[in-house]
Amino acid sequence: MAGARFHLRDLVEALRLATEASSQARDGRVRAGALLLAARSHHALGDLVAAEAGFAAAAGAAEVGAAARGLWLGFMRIHQGRPEEGLRLVDAAAASPEAVINLFAPAHLHFVAGYALASLGRVEEAMRRFDDLDSACRQLGVIRFAGRSDNFRGWMLRTLGAHAAADEYTRRAIEAARRIDYPEAQAQGWLDLCDGALQRGELDAAAGHLATAAPFGDVEHAYRWRHRLRRRLLEAHLHLLAGDAPAAAATLEDLESESVERGIRRYTLQARLLLARARHVQGIVVDLGGLASELGPLPEVAGLDGWRLAAEVGRTFDSAAWRDAARRLCAVLAVHAGERRAAFEAHASRVLESTSTPVM
Repeated sequence: MAGARFHLRDLVEALRLATEASSQARDGRVRAGALLLAARSHHALGDLVAAEAGFAAAAGAAEVGAAARGLWLGFMRIHQGRPEEGLRLVDAAAASPEAVINLFAPAHLHFVAGYALASLGRVEEAMRRFDDLDSACRQLGVIRFAGRSDNFRGWMLRTLGAHAAADEYTRRAIEAARRIDYPEAQAQGWLDLCDGALQRGELDAAAGHLATAAPFGDVEHAYRWRHRLRRRLLEAHLHLLAGDAPAAAATLEDLESESVERGIRRYTLQARLLLARARHVQGIVVDLGGLASELGPLPEVAGLDGWRLAAEVGRTFDSAAWRDAARRLCAVLAVHAGERRAAFEAHASRVLESTSTPVM
């Protein structure tokens, strides 16, 4: 019953049932499975501390718990901005038959590995893993991943500068998810379209996509807390581009605080960088040296899109160090772009050139 409630996205009830089952189970494997599901429910609801404890308890309950823990803990590590560790965990889980605890596990292994690779900017490898995910879903007759591969293909292609192809994938993902009433992929899809519009400077379109995404914040779905974090980040970016730096800064201060509290490195870093830019635009003196500590984590925390973040900071503060960081990140990303390398390098060159003039 707990598993059914989880897949129906009745997450609070799934957590209650799984917790109850774990306390009553006499068999170690059954207890491990219940603990895993409770931990996954905590993660989906945004309580990462409880999820961490739950995954550890599952690993101690039975071998199956230790094996499958790698998959789900790896997924959480990616959400925390630790994709290298996440990839190591899911690769270890994939090597153990014990990790395949249900019908969806093979598909989840491809999904989480692809997510980690995309986050690290290893585009060509990630594309292959999402092809593998689609194949696994067809073989298993699974529809609950509808739209997910195309969400990620759109995200990667958009970062490489292929905006038309990216938006096509994203709209396809939204429609696939709509057909099965799957809010996660729809919510992220509209935010993806907003992100692309912001990159192109199409502010009215970006605002429209944000408005379309907003109702999903009121619909219970797994990882809704991440959808809300991302929406606030995009809202702040829109405020900044529209000339309302005080509104951007107010949103970002709250976003940074929540991201730190949850232990979400990716949103903490992005909030700090955008907040520094918003304060600079307001005429507030910003200690650029204080941002230097964010340069080190960029390759892992934002391996796919960190080059653009660095370029924007370089432009705002006329910083050679941040522009050089952007070029280094571009060079690494280009190596992993496969057949899209030349097109990406041309796109990145245009972006870097356009961000070479400081914002006064």
